[in-house]
Amino acid sequence: MTARRAGLALDYLVPESMIGSSTVLDLDLGGNSKLRFEADFNFVSPHYHRLLSTGEVLHREHIYASGPPNVAVHPEVLELAKELKGPLLDFGCGRGVLVAELQRAGMEAYGLELDTRVIKESILPQAAGAITLYDGSFPSPFEDGRFRSVVCSEVLEHIADYQGALRDIARLATEKVIFTVPDASAIPVGFRHGAVP
Repeated sequence: MTARRAGLALDYLVPESMIGSSTVLDLDLGGNSKLRFEADFNFVSPHYHRLLSTGEVLHREHIYASGPPNVAVHPEVLELAKELKGPLLDFGCGRGVLVAELQRAGMEAYGLELDTRVIKESILPQAAGAITLYDGSFPSPFEDGRFRSVVCSEVLEHIADYQGALRDIARLATEKVIFTVPDASAIPVGFRHGAVP
């Protein structure tokens, strides 16, 4: 008979006194059901521990470092963007994956992104001509009402002057804007990998 092995991963904030210590975990599942994990559990202090105790607005640099831009578009964001009318601006377009996907679908799509080395080195060749790099100040380098639609996906939470960004997006769009922001409850899932959900 082969021994069965089980694994368990828990993300749970524990008292600081438990950080760096090990213990054996007993789980009471209710009734007469109990599980004992005969292994040591090492507790670490997550990067995001202040999220639960501060009223301060925290940005990416307070939780994880900034990483390279996304290599793929979330399918739901792509489907929402395809319903918009062009010309469309992807505000904070990263390497231009959404711009490239929308152009492939026949839409007039453009991108706006910070002028940094990481961005310059990662821009997709097929989207490069449609992406404007700038210093991040407002107003951005487009005239009022330049776009019928704007998408700002997983970007607004990284902008210190988010109110200025909102005003600028309202200035640029004549019809519709789509914003997406991450759900903070997903942060524990990615913290060991340095991933911002």
